[in-house]
Parts: sequence; C-alpha cells; structure tokens
Amino acid sequence: MPPLSSLPPAGAAGFQPVFFSAAAAPVPPDAASAASAASAAETCYYSHDKHGTFERFRRSDDYARVNARICADFDALGAFMDTHAATRADHVRKQFNTFLKNLDSTFFDTLIEGIYGSGAQALHEAACIVEGDHVGIRPEDKIRAIERLADGITVCASGVVANLAAVARDLAHETGGLRGKIWRVKEQAVAEMLQQRTSRWFQKELNQLRDDLSLIPQVEDKLRQLYEGNEIHYVNRLWDEMADSLGLTPRNDPLRVAMPINKEIPAALKVKWRSSILAALKPSVIALAMADETLAAYRGDVRKSGLDLEGERDGELAAFLADIARAAGERLGLPADDALNVYGLVAFQESRYRVRDDASVLAVELLARMETLGLISGRPVRRGTWSKAPGGPVFDLLVYEDLAWKVEGGTHGANDVEWADIARHDAHPLTLADLRDWSAAQAQRKQAAAIPPQGALRHVIDKTAPDRCAREIPVEWITDTDQATHRRLRDRLGLELPAYAVYLQHRWPAQLDKLVGECEQQRVDLQELYGAYKRQPGRTVLPPLKLVLACMDLTYTDHCVGVLKHWPADAEIDRRLGRRLNVFEFAHFKLTRLAYLASHKDSVPQAWP
Repeated sequence: MPPLSSLPPAGAAGFQPVFFSAAAAPVPPDAASAASAASAAETCYYSHDKHGTFERFRRSDDYARVNARICADFDALGAFMDTHAATRADHVRKQFNTFLKNLDSTFFDTLIEGIYGSGAQALHEAACIVEGDHVGIRPEDKIRAIERLADGITVCASGVVANLAAVARDLAHETGGLRGKIWRVKEQAVAEMLQQRTSRWFQKELNQLRDDLSLIPQVEDKLRQLYEGNEIHYVNRLWDEMADSLGLTPRNDPLRVAMPINKEIPAALKVKWRSSILAALKPSVIALAMADETLAAYRGDVRKSGLDLEGERDGELAAFLADIARAAGERLGLPADDALNVYGLVAFQESRYRVRDDASVLAVELLARMETLGLISGRPVRRGTWSKAPGGPVFDLLVYEDLAWKVEGGTHGANDVEWADIARHDAHPLTLADLRDWSAAQAQRKQAAAIPPQGALRHVIDKTAPDRCAREIPVEWITDTDQATHRRLRDRLGLELPAYAVYLQHRWPAQLDKLVGECEQQRVDLQELYGAYKRQPGRTVLPPLKLVLACMDLTYTDHCVGVLKHWPADAEIDRRLGRRLNVFEFAHFKLTRLAYLASHKDSVPQAWP
C-alpha cells in the first residue's frame, strides 16, 4: 500500500512518528527470554527448508520432540489454571485434549505444517511467559490469555496458528513495561477496527448479492458461515498490508482465503480504512483505554483487600490505598519508586475517601508518561475558567484531543501547559454540568453564546447517560461541520436508524441530509430500514419521509411493497410506487395497507408526522 503522509504536524496533538514504526515496538526482557527458549529448540519445529516434506518430518525424531513439547506446554498452562483458577481448569484441559485429538486425526489437513512450525513455537513462548514471574502481568491476565488460547485452538482449524501467535504476542507486550502495554492496546484497537470494517463490508456486499441474485436463505447463511469461519484470515491479510504504515509487527498468516462472495475488498477502500484507523489512533484514546483497564483492576484490588470503595478515612488508610496503587503501577511496568499518583485513583475529601469510577484523571497522568517516553506531541490547552458559585473555587478547563479535565485554582500563564507541570495541579473529572457552567461563564464575559471545545464535548458525551445527552446538550453546541462529534453522539445515544434520523430532523436538519447521503452510499434499502424500525424499543417512531424515499430508490419493487404496506399512506410514496406497479397491483397494495393499519391502530402510527 502507498505510504501515508497524514501524521500530525510538529507541535500538534498526536503520536510522534516513532509510534507508527514497527522497529520501535518494545522487546521486553521476559518476552525475549521466552523467544530465546523457543528459539533454542527451534531446530526441532517443522521447517520445509530443514525437513523437506511434512511426511519426512513425521518420520523424524523431531516429530516426537515437538509433540512432547506441546504436551509439556499444555501441562504447564493447565497447572497454572489449577493453582489460580481451579473452577475453569477443567474446561481448559478439555480444550487442550480436543486439540491433541484433532492433531492425531486429519482435522487440520494441510494446515498441520503451520501448527508444527510457527504454531508450536508460539505456544512454547506463551507457556514460558506464563511460567515466568514478571510483576507486570497479573495472574488474571495470564488466566485470560490461557482461556483465549484454549478456545482459539479448537474453534477454527484454519485460525489455530494465528490465534496462538496472537496470544503469545499479547503476553509479550504485557511484560514490556508501560511501552509494551501501550503497544498491546494499540494492536487490540487496530484488530478491532479492521474486524468491524471487514464485517460491515462483507454484510453490505452479501445484501447486494442477495438482492441481485435473489439468494435463498440457505445459500445466504452458508456464505455467511464461510465468511465467519475465515474472518481471522481476512483481518490478518489487511493487518499485514497496513503493518508498515501503522507500526505493526506483521502476522504473516500463511493462509490466503478468497472471500466467499467472489469479490475482494477494493484497494481504494483499504487505503481509506487505513487513513481512518490512523486518525482514530489518538494518544487520548489509548490513554483512556489503559486508564479504564487499570482503574477497573484497582477497584477490584481494593475490594479484595476488604475495603469498601468509599467510606471514612483514617490515618493509615491513605498509605494503604497508595500501596495498592503502587502494585497497579508495577503491573503497568512502572518501577516501585515511580508509582502511580493515588489521587488519580482515589478522591479524598476531608474525612472520607472514594475510589474513582472515572478514569480521566489517571489518563492524564498516563499521557504525561507517554510524553516522557517521547511518544506524543502537543500539550494540554487552557480554555477558560469558571466558578460554580460566587466566592467558590475557580476551575480551569484543560483539553488535549478528546480528553478534558478541570483544574482547581486555575493554571495561569500560557494557554498551553507543560506535561511536566501537570502533576502540580489538582485535577478533577469533567462532567456535562461543568461544561454548562463553563459555557455560561464564557458567555457572560463575551456577551455571546460559548460553544465548548469539541474535544471536551466528545469526552463528556462518552461518559454521560444517553438520555441526558439527548435532553441536555444544547443544539448550538454541535455545529454541522463537526462530523466527529455527531458520530460520537450517535454512538452514545444508541438509537436505531429511524429514531436517530427523527432526532436529527428536529435539531440539525442539515445532518439529516448527510445521513441520507450516507445511507445512499452504503445502499441501505427499505428492508434494512424496516428492520431497524422494528427493533426500536418503546413507542414506534416513523423515519423521516426523505430517508424512506432515498431507501425506496435502492429497493426492489417486491420488497418495497412488503415494507410500505406497514406504514401510512403518503402522496409521494404512492406516486413513486404507482409507477412501478400496474393498476391492479397498486389497488391490491393499497387495500392491504389499509387493512394492516386498521388492525394495528394501537401499535402503528396512522399518519406521517
């Protein structure tokens, strides 16, 4: 694929170019030793250059050595489960036994070469890391990895090698300190985005094929099953094509599987996906993901210690909570003498404490640490002060990309704040109520409406209840030009397409036009629109007519009739449909619609709004 040139300009917020260099990926000591242990025995794993055909390998002594090593690695992983997760150990051992039975049969067919080669080597690397005692990996992390491995080697024959490699790679990142954790979150984010885009593309193409060829349900289901069974290989192929420009280690999946619909993802679309993934890999997003995970683990550790998540504070409590924070920092790869700031995890108020449920303050600290590692550029920007009440504390709004927080007492000085100075300020999570107070204060000073920074608004949308977002975010806060904020709000509201279109119609009409354009581009037909309409909870909401008409133009006549008989009459709908049907067909349609509406008066709207 052609190189990208859309890295953030110097001084702008974003990752430094080194983040998108595969050569900069961390090689942690434990992972290196595990790889060395596997490499030391590498000569016995299957290699065509060394062994020739697989049949020759099967007759060699190396074949028995690899089988013995596989069994020993399974025994080591099973023993770890016996000690740390006894209730789930039986399931893991059953999966291992199933794999070994498949290995002795013809289940893997020609894939057997990869399993006895890179697959068995990845398994050994994973077992070495699990058996190690690196402080950066919690037992819970190892348990999850073992369970992923156990399920990944039995679900899909063609994906066994890729699943083994993925588990070994994730475990290696866990041992690589803070930098390794950052790379793990990055790789997980990229894999998820590739999977989502590939799945949506396939479903869209399958829908088109169904309409064009009138596929029977059994054939459609078979094509979908073929796709799902090989999805990991489609994702791996995309991963390898984008690896250089996104700073990823290639997966080198040897299996090249054609899409079951006899059509491949266009090159231009893959370039577009790569650009969108690059834009989505923001420091604020990575830091928040890591902070959420760390805070969740910290809350679990506090509970395990016998403490409540909030309560009375005594003299020794703060030190005890700081000790738990130190352990959380060590799991992030921080040395014991450079612990996480406990105030990012716990809020102290005079005689009480409360373990936070908002990870944004911790994310700020992680961003500062990323800057120290030389991974990010740009600084937090001051966007104005406010006070909840006259004479009350003064807060300053700070924003970095899609992360925002408030600082008590004001930061003063320049508009942007050095990361090195962040720890000196008393940071607090930002809420929707804070943004409203901020907007009122700025408007009072300027005598004009004050629109919050869109990054701050997106941050607040992500953690505000959907019903509050729908009711309390002023229309003027989101402009028609800021598509990123509109997408974030749509994701948060979780509305089906018809309800979301109505929501836009009453607030941002221009956005409804853009939504209709997106639906036309994605070939959303009436059947898909009606499916979303039926999935709506509560009171049924009819989609706007302009959306119905756009979808109608993309729908075959029979399917139009099948959907429109459930909705009220409209002159333009009837005019367009009447041109597709003969007189008798159109008369029959109108009678069918009339009967349906009459029999569903209480559940179906009888007229368009």
